[in-house]
Amino acid sequence: MEASSAAVRSPYSSDTGSYLVNFTSAGHLDSTDLQSVNDGDFLMPIESTSGTSGEESEITGCIERGTIRTGDTIAIVGPEKDVQSICTGVGSNATRIDRGRAGENVGIFVQGITPENITRGQVLAKPGSIMPHAQFECEVYMFTQAEGGRSGPFSKDYRPELCIDKAEVSGTVELPEGVESIMPGDNALIVVTLDKRVALEERQRFLICESGTTVGWGVVTTIKE
Repeated sequence: MEASSAAVRSPYSSDTGSYLVNFTSAGHLDSTDLQSVNDGDFLMPIESTSGTSGEESEITGCIERGTIRTGDTIAIVGPEKDVQSICTGVGSNATRIDRGRAGENVGIFVQGITPENITRGQVLAKPGSIMPHAQFECEVYMFTQAEGGRSGPFSKDYRPELCIDKAEVSGTVELPEGVESIMPGDNALIVVTLDKRVALEERQRFLICESGTTVGWGVVTTIKE
C-alpha cells in the first residue's frame, strides 16, 4: 500500500501546547489544494435539514468544494442508493443568493425530497462525483497520551468510531501482516471496514474517536469496497 501524499503525523505542538490541525471537521482534500477546492466538483456534507413551504426542503452545511447554482442537478449520497434532485435555490443569512461557493455556510433548497429522507452524515454532491464505500486502506497517526490519545496500544479487531465529515460510524481495523499492535505515537498503514457505507474518496481525512474523544487521525489512501 502506498503512503498518502501528505504525511500523517502528530498535529500537536509542544512549543505552543496546541494543535496545528483544525480537527473540528475532517476535510476531503488537503486545504492547501486551493484549485481543487474552488474548481472541483461540488461537495457539501449535510449538517441538518428542514421542511419549508410546499414540497421544498432546505439542506444546510458548509460547502467543501466547488460551486452550486439554482437549477443544478445534485445527488444525496450515502449510505445506500443515491437520490437525485434539482437545486431550486441557495440561501445565506436568510437571503436567497445566486450561488454558493467553497467555504460558505449555506442552505440549499431541493424539491421532491422530504427531510425525513435526508440525514446528517450524507453529502450533497455533483452526481457521479463521489460514491459510498465501506472498506478502505489508510495511513493513520495515533495520538500519544500527552496529546490526548490512548494510554496503551490497540491490536487486531480494534473497533473505534470514525468521524468522516459529518458522518459518525464504527469500523473494524485490520493490521498489516506481521504487526500485532499499534502504539500511541505510531504511524501505521491499516485497513478499515465500516459498519455502513459513507461517501468516501481517496485523500480524504478522518478522525479516530473513542467515547467522544479524538485519539487519532488518518488519510484514505485506497478505496477497496
